[in-house]
Amino acid sequence: MDGPTRKRPRVAEDPDIESPSQLHKDGNFWFPNGSTIIIAAASVSFRVYSGVLSRHSVVFRDMLQFPQPSSAPSAEGCPVLEVSDSPCDLRHLFKVLFPNPTVRPLTSVPATVQFDYISALVRLAHKYQMDDILKDSLSYLTDYYTMDYQGWPKRDQKPLQVESAQAIEAIFISRLTQTDTMLPPALLHCCFLGPKLFRGYTREDGSVAKLSPEDLERCVHGYRLLKQNEGRSIRSLVALVGDGEKVIGCTQPTECRRIMHDFWGEFKPEK
Repeated sequence: MDGPTRKRPRVAEDPDIESPSQLHKDGNFWFPNGSTIIIAAASVSFRVYSGVLSRHSVVFRDMLQFPQPSSAPSAEGCPVLEVSDSPCDLRHLFKVLFPNPTVRPLTSVPATVQFDYISALVRLAHKYQMDDILKDSLSYLTDYYTMDYQGWPKRDQKPLQVESAQAIEAIFISRLTQTDTMLPPALLHCCFLGPKLFRGYTREDGSVAKLSPEDLERCVHGYRLLKQNEGRSIRSLVALVGDGEKVIGCTQPTECRRIMHDFWGEFKPEK
């Protein structure tokens, strides 16, 4: 299968962006001595350093080094790049590129990391070919959505804070980055989402990630198979030790009866 295509960001085509009043300046990433202005969705603008962008991103380096005509858009003496990314996602990326000295970098080991933060980093690092950032951020997801059987029960002890429906976004990222090891555990999470599976996952910026029809079918079919296997396991257990009243193959009937009563209590329908 061919790899995903990385599209080059769209550069602003409107040369009339000279008035500072037209710019909705971001409160955190507008550096007065910055050399490039990036206009995101909703006309939110960031003034940042072109050298840092070029050092980390092949895409930005090509865009900024390409000779611009005199009619190219500019504002406050800086070249302007217009991109389709949400301001929310760009802020997450700029936290890594232009870190606050009092904030831990991504490569340190924080106590907790929010899923939306990592998701934004992976998607933008992939889009703008920021390989180091992509590798570091993707490692949080592969560590959580692991194929390691021993590590599976310990996933909630990981720094990454994950909600159940975010498995939908994990599948999107797995497909985007061709990180196939994430797919089985993420699909397993999705099998138990119920109606949320069809509503998709709403990202921090309001956009919605949804499963493809093929992945939806996998989850619905997978849930049915899991419930069938669960039923077979219960029948096998009952055949071995009894149903809690009639003890069949247990050497400690009183203890087996207590355990089976507790076990069946887990399967009582909720009122």
